[in-house]
Amino acid sequence: METQICLITSGKGGVGKSSACVMLGLSLAKKGKRVLLCELDAGLRSCDIMAGVASQVVYDLDDILQKRCAPAKAVLAHSQYSTLHIIPAPAKPVQGVQASALLHVMEGFSPYYDCILVDSPAGLGQGFDIGAQIATRALVVVTPDPVCVRDAFLTGRMLEDFGVQDRRLLINRLPSRFKGYETLPDLDAVIDQTEMQLIGVIPEDLRLSQWLAKGECTQVTGPIARAYMNVASRLLGEECELLIQ
Repeated sequence: METQICLITSGKGGVGKSSACVMLGLSLAKKGKRVLLCELDAGLRSCDIMAGVASQVVYDLDDILQKRCAPAKAVLAHSQYSTLHIIPAPAKPVQGVQASALLHVMEGFSPYYDCILVDSPAGLGQGFDIGAQIATRALVVVTPDPVCVRDAFLTGRMLEDFGVQDRRLLINRLPSRFKGYETLPDLDAVIDQTEMQLIGVIPEDLRLSQWLAKGECTQVTGPIARAYMNVASRLLGEECELLIQ
């Protein structure tokens, strides 16, 4: 199967996009897949901390693009799951990154991985544009609130303009008792207003941010871990239930 580059994005910040990227990468690795997680959020990187590899960082994505190191030098392997690899974003903002250069790097990595997950910066800007230009599919992360849903709809339209036809919706942080907002009476309303096909629903768990802040993504258990394994299965084309609580 040809390696697909999957952009993990959102219309607004604070929806758990980076944590979703790390957890999905871990879940795919648990399923035996070779996964590369590439973070684009220059100056605000976090995936290295969440994945527990921050202490290993020497080189980053900008070092690869500027040819200050061989691409493999910037790739970090997870300590427990050797098939999960991470390329951290630059520690400082960078300008002038070309989508063609990044695509060339990703194509060079493709033969070695089953899945490449690209963590896009939140919002619609240069980082999003670059990610959308290299992606073959996208997951749009949304929380069930009206502002986030509207932004997700706009993000989906932008992805379509960039030619990303395979777009899926990931509803994150669903409260155990979701009663709906005035304009969002239920999850069907979230799906309808974003106009994207649902790939999964992740329940809210306040412990997740604590685990990830300590780099303990492998300690995540319970419904949230099962939900991400479910999303990983669906991403691979396997049939399974959504496991909506």
